[in-house]
Amino acid sequence: MLKLGFIGCGGIANHHANVIARNVPGIKITAGADVNAEALKKFGAARAGVALYTDLRRMLAQADIDAVCVAVPTGVHKKAAVAAANAGKHVFLEKPMAMSLRDADAIIDACDKAGLKLMVGQVRRYDNEWGTFKKLIHSGAIGRPVLWRQTAGGGQPGPKWFMDAKMGGGPFMDGAVHNWDFANCVFGKPREALGSIMRFLPSTALDTGTAVVRYESGDEVLVAWSWGLPGGASASYIFDALGPKGVIRFPGSFADSEYPKKFDHGKYGAYLVQTGAKKRLVKFRRNDMFAEEWKDFYRAVTRNAAPKVTGREGRQALAVALAVLKSGASRKPANI
Repeated sequence: MLKLGFIGCGGIANHHANVIARNVPGIKITAGADVNAEALKKFGAARAGVALYTDLRRMLAQADIDAVCVAVPTGVHKKAAVAAANAGKHVFLEKPMAMSLRDADAIIDACDKAGLKLMVGQVRRYDNEWGTFKKLIHSGAIGRPVLWRQTAGGGQPGPKWFMDAKMGGGPFMDGAVHNWDFANCVFGKPREALGSIMRFLPSTALDTGTAVVRYESGDEVLVAWSWGLPGGASASYIFDALGPKGVIRFPGSFADSEYPKKFDHGKYGAYLVQTGAKKRLVKFRRNDMFAEEWKDFYRAVTRNAAPKVTGREGRQALAVALAVLKSGASRKPANI
């Protein structure tokens, strides 16, 4: 049994804990630490017998844990993760892994020196939906190079630290790091970022703009996003990939009329692939990517194996996000 403690007991921590309790029998949650007394109380109330701490170092020194889930604001990831590694605990680290490459390197070095597993929560790598997209691209379904596009917009999400430039970094860091990581997974080595990002809200993070990341493969990913719209307002949604042979449209981005009448939407999803006048649905079985993520962490720790998303993959996604923010602020290309 892998005994797990949580560093940070807010929204994402509770989500992870619920997933583990339902679907990952090899992991037992035994402790939680948070400076927010109310969040800590709620976390403990939902999980009988979990030891609660307001001080991270006390938990690391006293609690019966083998590993931690670091689920605090990104700006304090280094402090928490390095402290855990120094205490001999394996580390599951929420994305983005840090706010600077220096901090990311410090986390990687601390875990490597202690002989501990480090895994970054880039959860799309465990999702059958995203895995199907990768297979379609690699099979040449629409040819190469590919332009993968996402446009969306809404209001500020969740806690205020998301929009703090030093703690969360805004949508092109905290949100789009999923895009950057999965584009790295699909396209390979990133080369250059081009961005134009502005600020609508009276916060320190850039919240609205457009970014393009170019890959050595010739592929590109484009993200046009805003977390700066007023409450209740939302922008048009586009999610597709263009190639010389056609288009891949993501689930949720095309009409229900494209599905067969008896399609089981609860169990399956599908991409719509259009090559010229031809259309075909590519079906996949839905899965719980968070459960698969934690099963991988359990396997990595208990079998001394490499997780699917190591610190180095997390660092590469962070490098893209930082280049995007640099280019977005300067309006000049930034090397990755």
